[in-house]
Amino acid sequence: MFVNLFNVSTPSAPFARFQDCKDLMALCDKFDCSSSIIQGVRARIKDLIPGRQWAVLIYAGERKDVELAVSVLNDMDTEHFLKNYRTYYRTTFGHRCVDVPPEDILKNTDYKDRMRMLPSSWQAILYDLCWSQEDRGFNERNDQLSISDDWGVIAENFVLGDPEG
Repeated sequence: MFVNLFNVSTPSAPFARFQDCKDLMALCDKFDCSSSIIQGVRARIKDLIPGRQWAVLIYAGERKDVELAVSVLNDMDTEHFLKNYRTYYRTTFGHRCVDVPPEDILKNTDYKDRMRMLPSSWQAILYDLCWSQEDRGFNERNDQLSISDDWGVIAENFVLGDPEG
């Protein structure tokens, strides 16, 4: 697959799985590939974000890839952000089944575990953005912490929080 990226005018990885894309990016880093090849792989990673928001966000954090993180945050929602893979179960036809996360790195994790997988500067920015000043604290009616659900604004402000610093 890697060699095929060099043989086309517009490189892409249309059928690559997320792990394949991570491997391709590692090879691109190792062999100093052109930006068009890297952008082709990144485009495929962005296509794979839905349902893999946390896995791609953690990967973006490992690479310090703010642009990819912003794409993930634009596609994030509160349910995926807070999902607890330790205790989350679903019922299918009367059988109890574990709802398996899409990537192995997320198995047996909760929100706090996943936040710890991000760079510390990203953690601080996300904590600040997700619980804005007016929403910070407990909701007196149901004793639960309120989280912002405007992920477009969170994504937009993520860059302003200086995630590279």
